[in-house]
Amino acid sequence: MSKKTSESSPESPKTQEKENLKTIDQATVKKTADSGVEKTASAEKNSVPAPVKRARKKAVKTATSSADSAQPVLKAYWGVFNPQMLQVAQYDYSDEQDAKKTADDLTEKKKTPHFIQIIKKMT
Repeated sequence: MSKKTSESSPESPKTQEKENLKTIDQATVKKTADSGVEKTASAEKNSVPAPVKRARKKAVKTATSSADSAQPVLKAYWGVFNPQMLQVAQYDYSDEQDAKKTADDLTEKKKTPHFIQIIKKMT
């Protein structure tokens, strides 16, 4: 009789083993490739997962042709204009004094006001 009570008691090794087998889910047991050690779900919950490294995207280089790389150059000139907005003369940007002198000479000579204005051209 004492033998039956010891087997039926939850403290016996056989009943503990059976209950442990019931509680362990076989799907949660994993083997690690390196060490071959089994981990249970409780051991996995306690471990800290390694941070996931994300691969960086490589910068895409666009192919440029020689025609695309040569951007148009904007040059400035001084233009001498009459009252009808017709260009009479053109000077480099550095020759502003010459442009003013020409405008004054034409104003005196033709008796109509001439003026200078900046002209921007693509080259």
